[in-house]
Amino acid sequence: MGRDRKAGAGARPTGLLMRCASVILDFLVERVQISTMDQKQARKKLRELADQAYEEELRRALQPLAEAFERWKVRDLSSFEISDRIHEFHDGPARTIWDWYARFKPDETVSRAVATGILPPESLPEELAASLAQQISFFKAQEDEEP
Repeated sequence: MGRDRKAGAGARPTGLLMRCASVILDFLVERVQISTMDQKQARKKLRELADQAYEEELRRALQPLAEAFERWKVRDLSSFEISDRIHEFHDGPARTIWDWYARFKPDETVSRAVATGILPPESLPEELAASLAQQISFFKAQEDEEP
């Protein structure tokens, strides 16, 4: 299995999708071409949508931690247990989500977010929806293949 950064202590495995998605998309899917929407407007809208997707994906990932805090408040979880859960969240889901949004371009993150249900398809302006259709289909196929 491949390793992110240097191999050894602190290195974390990355999935095939994380390592190869940009390369695969560059070869298999034409880059986003916007016909009627100004390129600058399209890039701005994609960045806004990518920010919304990041926020929503992080919010969903934080839900179990929020529930753990509720249990902690009523002393159903110890401070040690909640501390462990925070650490696990930081090293697990939070890092995975950050890696995705930091590594990939807004058109890729938005396409993935629509394909996985993080963003509703109707959040895309018509021009962007048309130009991202192939990328969205690619990520839906990837989602269907994962166990």
